[in-house]
Amino acid sequence: MKRWLAALAAMGSMLVAGQVLAGSVTLYSQPGFRGDRITITRDVDSLTKLPPWNDRARSLVVHSGTWEICKNKRYDDCRTLVGGARVADTAEVKYLRGGITSLREVGRSQPRDDGRGHDHWAWNPPPGPPPPPPRHRDDDIIWNGPGGGAAGPVSSRPQNACQTQVERAFQQRYGFRARTEFSGSSVEGTIWWDGQPWRYRCAGGQTNIWR
Repeated sequence: MKRWLAALAAMGSMLVAGQVLAGSVTLYSQPGFRGDRITITRDVDSLTKLPPWNDRARSLVVHSGTWEICKNKRYDDCRTLVGGARVADTAEVKYLRGGITSLREVGRSQPRDDGRGHDHWAWNPPPGPPPPPPRHRDDDIIWNGPGGGAAGPVSSRPQNACQTQVERAFQQRYGFRARTEFSGSSVEGTIWWDGQPWRYRCAGGQTNIWR
């Protein structure tokens, strides 16, 4: 008996939570949120089922949720509006000028105007670029060190431990892998990082990099 009562209580909690989470829209019979009103909390494929509200609404407020507000029945010719949207006069909104005949909740997205007109106000914004990897302190790298160096054959990949260390230092400092070329010996030379030349020298357990 106790288990049965507990199950009923859990079901009741779920129903209450569902009601709290459900979106809602209030329709008004006059512009400026005046006149008769009706609050919709479920999908309505035709407002003829809720007389006299078919084609009657002249303003509306979306309290929560993302809704398709449609001119015709069965969700045809719609505008997508998100929670917080207020339309003071449907005559000023494409597809809603002749009234509203159907509406339904379609999601919980945030508003976005992508410049292409209707049916895009509720899209989520595209994710931004990922943050660059953390830059660590160059404990054994000295940037803007002394000049000098020797020329040598050019290669697109590191040819020795010094060049490998230099390339790793650039990737660590700038946070990405760029096109590189090397010219020089195992202790000094030139690296072209993304087309820009830098000098380097490996000596005494340190790597010097300068322009």
